[in-house]
Amino acid sequence: MSNVHPILALEWIRAERYCELKGEPMFTIKERIRDGIWASGKHYKRTGPRTLWIHWENTNEWLNQQPHTELSQAA
Repeated sequence: MSNVHPILALEWIRAERYCELKGEPMFTIKERIRDGIWASGKHYKRTGPRTLWIHWENTNEWLNQQPHTELSQAA
């Protein structure tokens, strides 16, 4: 019998878990929100004063649209 667990399709996950999975600090998430880089209801949503949710698919789409910094740096 296999010990492999199926991966569930994620839609909204808690910001703390997002940071854990992506390896990003929480202040980076807060900066994207504060600076208007991520849109409320699309990339994130709040369901309480201390409850922040991140949309897994939409943030991955956003990341895929970002330029590679290696391409924009002078050689």
